[in-house]
Amino acid sequence: MKTLVVYDNTGKIYYQASGDYTKPQGLQYIEVEIPKGKYIAGVDPKTHTAILEEIPPTKTEQMQKEIDDLQLALAEVVGGVQNG
Repeated sequence: MKTLVVYDNTGKIYYQASGDYTKPQGLQYIEVEIPKGKYIAGVDPKTHTAILEEIPPTKTEQMQKEIDDLQLALAEVVGGVQNG
């Protein structure tokens, strides 16, 4: 789905809209497809292109990764003890 992004001469975003929107008259804007897992951090005013960045993981996602890593480490320790 396309997203409308209205920005100034420095690339600062002032407005974003998806779905049903009206293109502004007299304002700088771009329409961009935002890939899953990314967000628009700004607009490059020289090239009029979106600056996309990865959405950082949530605290829950970070904690789940830590749990998964600890479970894997524990399995390796337990496996080493059983085989050793």
